[in-house]
Amino acid sequence: NFCLLRNNSVPNAPRSITYLISLHHTLLSPDEMQLVSLMRPCQVRLSLAASTTSSPSLCRMLSTVNPPLPPSATVVEAGRLVTTTASNATRPQPTMFSVLGLRSQPFWTSPSSTPRRIAYDDPYVKSVCEAAEAAYGDIKEEYMSGVMGVGSGLQNLDTGSTASSSALPSDYSDSEHSTLHKGQWDWHSYIQRGARFPAFAERCPKTAAFIDSLGPKLFSTPFSYCFFSTLHPGAKIEPHSSSMNLRLRVHLPLIVPKSSKHGIACGASERTWEEGRCTVLDDSYVHHVFNDTEEPRVVLLFDIWHPDIAEEERRSIEEMFEYSQKMGWMSK
Repeated sequence: NFCLLRNNSVPNAPRSITYLISLHHTLLSPDEMQLVSLMRPCQVRLSLAASTTSSPSLCRMLSTVNPPLPPSATVVEAGRLVTTTASNATRPQPTMFSVLGLRSQPFWTSPSSTPRRIAYDDPYVKSVCEAAEAAYGDIKEEYMSGVMGVGSGLQNLDTGSTASSSALPSDYSDSEHSTLHKGQWDWHSYIQRGARFPAFAERCPKTAAFIDSLGPKLFSTPFSYCFFSTLHPGAKIEPHSSSMNLRLRVHLPLIVPKSSKHGIACGASERTWEEGRCTVLDDSYVHHVFNDTEEPRVVLLFDIWHPDIAEEERRSIEEMFEYSQKMGWMSK
């Protein structure tokens, strides 16, 4: 797990990110583990060290210093170990790192069967939902014509197997995600790992323009995605959680099965989709998806920054990832 640090040089910045400490249990000695469990806010010196384990790189805490040496920061909170068990499935469980102090709940939108409500009445999330829902008609039309190649007639899309020869091939990698799902799950991506696919923009220019119009709200790291997610009849996505809590994930449903035997469970809650009405979730909670119907389920999936991550923090996070890629610690 990673601990978030406060930058001491930025007054009144509650979460200004400059560095992360990795507390990698396979490399920590018993004495270090005890130190982690007892840690209080302190000044620390950071150094980058190559790792011989599965982690390509590691930021490790070397020593406390007084006075602090640059780069320095204050540990926000004591280190902690978090286990993944059924008993804490209702808590966020990011697999890589997290920002402390963010508002958190599995779903940020009310169920489809109830009047529209946004968690915390958050205007940031509300504006994204309103913009996506206003573009729903154009986006669905482009999915049907530009991706499936079948025009706008839903009668041509029964069980997801009748796309014409002009259909855009799925770019989903079974080899990379072979354990994540069962059944057929198609991706048609505009953004994957932060990189845009020009072929998508050529096929679906209005959808691409909508995503680009989100500007700084759009999550922009190597963990950023935007794609048409088509879950075919009988398919399911196994329980998993994202690598971080920096983002919220938005689903704009385009095609929803008539049967209620489909949905997404996140934390302790379960939802179905409603065409044209956004579902927003925090995917750092354990979640899974199922389609036990005879029809496909299609959503436009995209990621936005968590509204509690300030502009300055976003720039620092982006710079951190850019530096990691430059150093070869992360693939581009």
